[in-house]
Amino acid sequence: MGCDYTAAFTRKGKVCPFDLMLKSDDYVYAFGQLGLSQEIPSNVILVLEHFVCTLYGKKNLKSVNEARFALPSQHIAPGKRGHPLDCFAEDCFVLILTRT
Repeated sequence: MGCDYTAAFTRKGKVCPFDLMLKSDDYVYAFGQLGLSQEIPSNVILVLEHFVCTLYGKKNLKSVNEARFALPSQHIAPGKRGHPLDCFAEDCFVLILTRT
């Protein structure tokens, strides 16, 4: 018996986040604060955001939004760090229209 559903971080599984949490007293404390009240303190949110950034290899970032922007842009060729869709040679609208 067990849980029918256990969430995991995309492409990180369950063990890697758990191991990362155990390496930091701040992370352990922040996760321990979840569920104690309906309101999550802002300092706990900041620590958890840094946890997610670290989990995805962006230790220098503190905001999940910054990390979300940085992850796709690391796949764009140097010098072309604009909008993530700028890396397509053709217009995306044209690609959609010509799709079969």
